[in-house]
Amino acid sequence: MNHKIFKLLFLIAVMALVISSFPMAQEYNWGAIDEESFESFQPTEKIMDIIGVKNKTIVGEVGAGGGRVAVRVAKRVGQSGKVYANDITASALQYMRDRIKKENIKPSLKIRGRLAIIELKRYARSKGSNEIVDNAELAGYRLIKVDNSLPKDDIYLFEIK
Repeated sequence: MNHKIFKLLFLIAVMALVISSFPMAQEYNWGAIDEESFESFQPTEKIMDIIGVKNKTIVGEVGAGGGRVAVRVAKRVGQSGKVYANDITASALQYMRDRIKKENIKPSLKIRGRLAIIELKRYARSKGSNEIVDNAELAGYRLIKVDNSLPKDDIYLFEIK
């Protein structure tokens, strides 16, 4: 197996384990979630600007939930871009599959590109003991920057080493 593919799969597995240990990793009625309320403090357009998402960009989202961000990203990257999203809850995956079919979006996986991780500020990770940075580096990514401009979230942006 290609070493880069193994590193990517390892990162996804680690992220799934980390996410599953939080109480947030549970089943929801995804259709009942008010996505616009999230947009008030976690604006997808601003996040995409910070990360550098544009037409033809390839994007992956871990912990995509019902697809709120993935669908908006897909619209920005257009037909020439690619979006893949994953989640650990069955209801989220099913809701996202139905949503993608309804909106005619075809996700796919691509190895190259940048990795962006958005995390709530309340976890207040320090540079010396930051599991996000450590795990991403173990998986073959290098931290480019951390953006702290959102009121409730930090954005970690990585590139392949």
